[in-house]
Amino acid sequence: MPWIFVEFLLWLLNIYNTGLVIYVISSWIPPIHQVVVRFLGPLYKKPLAMVSRILPPIGMIDFSPILLFFVIQILAQVIVLVFRFL
Repeated sequence: MPWIFVEFLLWLLNIYNTGLVIYVISSWIPPIHQVVVRFLGPLYKKPLAMVSRILPPIGMIDFSPILLFFVIQILAQVIVLVFRFL
């Protein structure tokens, strides 16, 4: 039973990471970015802003999406480890 819950959480985190990649890639294409921000902006603006406070942009490069991606991946691994021992 708990593994169904774990699989669901991992699936949600994977969907979130996929959306993050789409959000970041769309920022390089202005016409597409306007449409993507309308739908995905509310999900990603606040977490990216929080990460940007920890890791501010260096020159013209913003590393906050990369850090957020890695944090989500680490969270997924922690979830697997915690539920493995239950």
